[in-house]
Amino acid sequence: MVVGKNKHLTKGGKKGAKKKVVDPFSKEDWYDVKAPAMFHIRNIGKTLGTRTQGTKIAPDGL
Repeated sequence: MVVGKNKHLTKGGKKGAKKKVVDPFSKEDWYDVKAPAMFHIRNIGKTLGTRTQGTKIAPDGL
């Protein structure tokens, strides 16, 4: 007969190992939306976008 270990039952649960609740809007910034150069008024408005992380460039994702 094979005797195995059930690691999940022997740990006894993790107390206080809950994930922190992060506000999704804390990672976002306001960016300007601009029209092409042929228009007189280039600034159209602003939009929300996530901040740059690692190799991503945030304004390129808009």
